[in-house]
Amino acid sequence: MEILSFVLGMFAVVVIVISIVAVVGFFKANKLERNFEDQLIITGNQFTNVENGSIRRDDEINRKIDETEREFYSQLDSRLDKLEKKLLGQNIMRGLSKESLERSKVIMDKIE
Repeated sequence: MEILSFVLGMFAVVVIVISIVAVVGFFKANKLERNFEDQLIITGNQFTNVENGSIRRDDEINRKIDETEREFYSQLDSRLDKLEKKLLGQNIMRGLSKESLERSKVIMDKIE
């Protein structure tokens, strides 16, 4: 009878220890899962921030390119107008044929 009581007592202790280890493991697993989910959310937010920053920089670069292009064409147009006035003022174009004048006007219109 003593042996049976000892065996049952040891079995009860082993069951209690295994139960405690299982409960502690369960809580640790839940904590790790929450930490993992938090890290996923943080990583997703960081990715979104980087993506938004990249989009803003791309938009700014495109805006600067468009602005520079407009300035370039504005200066080019201004210079061509000055050249045209200078040539007309010096009567250099007088000797050109009408066909040549028309072609030059078409070219200047395409540039604009």
